[in-house]
Parts: sequence; C-alpha cells; structure tokens
Amino acid sequence: MKKEIEDFRSQINKVDEALFQELIMRFDIVQEINQYKEVRDIPVESKMRESILLERANQLLEDTEFKEYIINVYIEIIKQSKKYQKNNRG
Repeated sequence: MKKEIEDFRSQINKVDEALFQELIMRFDIVQEINQYKEVRDIPVESKMRESILLERANQLLEDTEFKEYIINVYIEIIKQSKKYQKNNRG
C-alpha cells in the first residue's frame, strides 16, 4: 500500500509533538540551572561544557547519515538555551 503525503505529515506531526515536549522539559531544566548559576555567580557560558555536549552528540550520532544536520539543530538548541539564561538574569 502506497503511503500518501498526508500519512508522512501525520508521522512528522507526532514526532514534532514529542520533540516539543522534550524541549519544554529541557528548558525547564535550563531555567533551574540558570537560577543555580545566578545565585552562585556562575557565568552562563561554559565552553568546556559545550565541548563535552557536542562531543557526546557526535558519539551518539556516529552511525546516522543525518549527523551533520542534527548537530546543527543541537548547536541551535544550545545557543537558545544560553540566550534564555542571559535574558532571564536578575
């Protein structure tokens, strides 16, 4: 049976819903981290932490042809997380 474009779009919609929920959870944690850092006067950015995150992502995505694209999305998530933290300091 041949799939119609609507079937593919429905699948994408379901994945997007799950992805959005995971991102909300991630940003909830980012918010907590930001509060922790602010109280302790810790800078928002940590190049060492970013390096560790990207290294881990590269390892987890080692066997996929989509690695480059997913890494670029991940870099943007990190960028937006830092932006959120900077914009939400007292």
